[in-house]
Amino acid sequence: MAELKEVPFRTRLRVAVGDVVQREGVLIEGPAGWGEYSPLPSWSDVERAAARRAAIEAATEPFPEAVRARIEVNTMIPRVPPEQAARMAVDSGCDTIKIKVGDAASVERVRAVRDALPRARMRLDANGAWDPDTAGIFLAQVRGLDIELIEDPVPTMEEMARFRRGSAVLIAAESCVRTVEDAKMLRKLAAADVIVIKPQRIGGARAALDAAEEAGVPAIAS
Repeated sequence: MAELKEVPFRTRLRVAVGDVVQREGVLIEGPAGWGEYSPLPSWSDVERAAARRAAIEAATEPFPEAVRARIEVNTMIPRVPPEQAARMAVDSGCDTIKIKVGDAASVERVRAVRDALPRARMRLDANGAWDPDTAGIFLAQVRGLDIELIEDPVPTMEEMARFRRGSAVLIAAESCVRTVEDAKMLRKLAAADVIVIKPQRIGGARAALDAAEEAGVPAIAS
């Protein structure tokens, strides 16, 4: 059985590739459970095909054996005004906060969340919005705010590899890792300290595990 779903967002999600106001997709019921097919509008045909494979895998095949009983999650703060960002972070109840950056209010947003949650783990995500010089200026401006990592500060893997060599903040790669082969290249270039994997976009749980192993760095599921 397949069921079409549309889920409106309470807060507009503003990212470098545009605004997202709802998530659309299909839930597929199979012998192993439910699979979800909900590609973002910006995804390519190749990524949409991978998402279909992921949904079918989830619905028809058992998940790989679990290695832990509990997994910590983070909240995600979109590109909203600083005061709203702080409220959203506090209201989430999460100890790890992922903040979207890449716009003019980025520094103030990060500072507002840090002021509201002095002990939280804080991760930033620029969605590849900056060139290396701009990314470097931004990180200098948030120095001292105890940033755990920044995801996709620059758009390409090659730029990320060069940028990482001079960065005091851990670099996470997400948008440039869309296949297991990309994960292998990430390792070859030493482009990131962490890999962020969307299991749906890469083709399912097993492909995500393969990518994490090939990357050779800690992995975060997104």
